[in-house]
Amino acid sequence: MRRRSLVLSLLAMMAFASPARAQYRRRSGVWLDAGAGIGRLRVSCRTCSPPASAGGYAIDIAIGGAMSKYVLLGVEGQVWTGSDAHVDEQVRTLSVVAQWYPWPKTGFFVRFGTGLVDGHVAPNDSVAVRTAVKGKGVVMGVSLGWDQPISRHLAITAQAGDQIAALGDITTASGGLSDDTIAYVSRLSIALTLR
Repeated sequence: MRRRSLVLSLLAMMAFASPARAQYRRRSGVWLDAGAGIGRLRVSCRTCSPPASAGGYAIDIAIGGAMSKYVLLGVEGQVWTGSDAHVDEQVRTLSVVAQWYPWPKTGFFVRFGTGLVDGHVAPNDSVAVRTAVKGKGVVMGVSLGWDQPISRHLAITAQAGDQIAALGDITTASGGLSDDTIAYVSRLSIALTLR
């Protein structure tokens, strides 16, 4: 239900956006965006069956500079937080990102990123009581987004993306090993962007 409400809100913003505001699209100098939304985590590994998943929320902030009207470069931090079977989970990432506007006048963009991840996740284990276990590794992500200017320096940004985080081998609650643990985070978010 939350996802449906978020999508309807995004469509409404697009429908009622003023075409005159398109002239205010500005990509130069320093940029900053901060947003929040809903997200879903899925954890899989070679010794986990079936993959575990949980819903939650994500908060992200990014800052950087404009290389041209087509490309922005920066650093993004994201925290996904959720709960599965009363087990709290959290995945934190810090990534270098590149944001590309293939058609600069439209506000549509693709964001690519790679960096570091630190997380408490709960892979499915053979024991009855599940607990979150900690892992660190590397992350890669891609997202699609759209900027809608509301003034010369401020925009509302809608974004949908996926991250794949390799957490490596982590020890589970039963003392076993989760080989090649991978965490997938999907999110829908709305952000305020300052340029």
